Amino acid sequence: GPEGSYPAPGGNGLFGLFRVLWFSDRQDGQRRAVGGDSYVALTEFTEEGPRAKAILPYGNASQPGSPHRGDQLQLYAEKKLRPVWLSRDSVRAHLERRTTF
Repeated sequence: GPEGSYPAPGGNGLFGLFRVLWFSDRQDGQRRAVGGDSYVALTEFTEEGPRAKAILPYGNASQPGSPHRGDQLQLYAEKKLRPVWLSRDSVRAHLERRTTF
């Protein structure tokens, strides 16, 4: 996964924030995000059908070495969301690998 320090936009859910995070204070004066929302999504229902954007900051992979471990972290730090692929065609257009059992 990604290494280094990233901005962690968010805060206490008691304030009505969209991105909820909890922080711990470090001895060097910095704060470290230690918990919070793991998945954030916005969905709009339009006459043409639903549209959605989402973010999964830690990425979508559990395998060591996967390029998708933490690949959404930079988007999260920039307060951005990624498009959600809602149609079969859009999923197929972004398919990297297909495995059947």
